Amino acid sequence: MIEFVLTCFGPFAGITSNPTQTIIYGTPCPPHPPPSCGPITELLKSRPLSHPHVQIHTYLLPVSISGVTSAMSDIFNRHCPYPCLGTTRTVVFLHLGVDGSQAPPSQGAFKLERRGYNNATFRVPDNDGAQPTNQPIDQDQGLDCYLGSLCSYSNDSESSEEGSTTPRTSASPLVDSLVSNLKTKYGDLVEASDDAGRFVCNYTLYTTGRRIREYKSKVEEGGGGGGGDGEGKGVEAMTVFLHVPKFELLGGEIQVEFVRDVMEGICGLMEGGEEGALN
Repeated sequence: MIEFVLTCFGPFAGITSNPTQTIIYGTPCPPHPPPSCGPITELLKSRPLSHPHVQIHTYLLPVSISGVTSAMSDIFNRHCPYPCLGTTRTVVFLHLGVDGSQAPPSQGAFKLERRGYNNATFRVPDNDGAQPTNQPIDQDQGLDCYLGSLCSYSNDSESSEEGSTTPRTSASPLVDSLVSNLKTKYGDLVEASDDAGRFVCNYTLYTTGRRIREYKSKVEEGGGGGGGDGEGKGVEAMTVFLHVPKFELLGGEIQVEFVRDVMEGICGLMEGGEEGALN
């Protein structure tokens, strides 16, 4: 079982209409959107993913430190309980955010982020008015700490660069494999990125990675502690962040299709390693 937890954001300073919200919930988005509505859900009904056992869950996140922290705490605990009772599954937190830095005459591109940084430096206030500068997200780690995407976050995946005492978790090779597979269809419209910014998008990617790492440590320390079929064990969890361009650069139809293909690509990689292909 592969379980996708798909998140988006609403408007914030400089972005009056967030394409990620439209991709998932459509326009206009209801105040309390139901879990199964909107363009991406409709596309998946007509073009289901090739993996036989997939669940999709969608959430609208607040554009603020406090809002994301509270919402993702609830969301994470809901989808990654410990101990986990029931069928063994992989949970993929696929976060969507808009890349507001892309503007005409740029063609626009989709960016799959390799890492999130332990650095909150907001160029504009979040929707609660917070505007930190060079503030560590983890107070006990340095600003140069980062956590990679699509990682298992096992203890043996941590490393430190020469001259640094700050632990880092490198991005999984799956990120580059996913981008390579997507390029066969989208060409230069997709790229891997090492800079998720330092706004709420980066904050979300980093803190989800941190939650997964802490969860993984709890599972490893607990030694599973259960029987078959996942009883008493933890789920496998990973996260990745997708930055999309504004609709004025790339239209909504191709963006919805791309998000679907990202999920298809992840399913392929889960099934077939680096050779997983789009369907």
